[in-house]
Amino acid sequence: MGFKEFEQLLNSDDEETARWVHRLVRVFDGLDISGADKFDARVMMLEHTFLATIDVLIALTEIDKGRTAFAEAALREARRIKGDPTWLKGG
Repeated sequence: MGFKEFEQLLNSDDEETARWVHRLVRVFDGLDISGADKFDARVMMLEHTFLATIDVLIALTEIDKGRTAFAEAALREARRIKGDPTWLKGG
């Protein structure tokens, strides 16, 4: 989904879509990613989502070695991040 489609969702008058967008906004509204609030599970949830995304990118490239949709530099950085837990704020 591109930004245009995402923006259309955000501005939708459809009740079901508005309910979904409201849930998404609540995840990010007032989120302090500095790690100051160790009890805010949203930070850990986003970290886990980020790490799962890295796992998907890596798995896709290992399934099809000829896959060129992901730049090598991005994959190297993804692997580096995956192996370096010092950036984690949520624990």
